[in-house]
Amino acid sequence: MVRNIKNITKKMIVSAAYREAKKSANSTCAFLHGQPRLPECVKKLNKSNE
Repeated sequence: MVRNIKNITKKMIVSAAYREAKKSANSTCAFLHGQPRLPECVKKLNKSNE
């Protein structure tokens, strides 16, 4: 039971992190100095690369 809860929680965290990385790859910062460099694996999620 505890293992099942841990697996479900882990899947939810991974899913949320993936969605946020994808959203970050497809958006820009409104400020000139605010956008950090993206890792290559996140750059591959960009819609313009498809």
